Amino acid sequence: AYKQLIADWNQVLPAQSVCLQVPLVMPNDADQPWARQQQGRARRMQHDVKTQTINDGQTDNH
Repeated sequence: AYKQLIADWNQVLPAQSVCLQVPLVMPNDADQPWARQQQGRARRMQHDVKTQTINDGQTDNH
């Protein structure tokens, strides 16, 4: 149920809350292809949020 909740809400919440990026992969499943894909998506999402935060903090001096 928690996995479905995250899947349903992760694109809706504007702040991309850190709690929604908690790994949902158990250690014994970490080498599974689906787990690697999920981890990759989480990393990309985290990178995108950091990039957006940096861009939002920059001011235009023109």
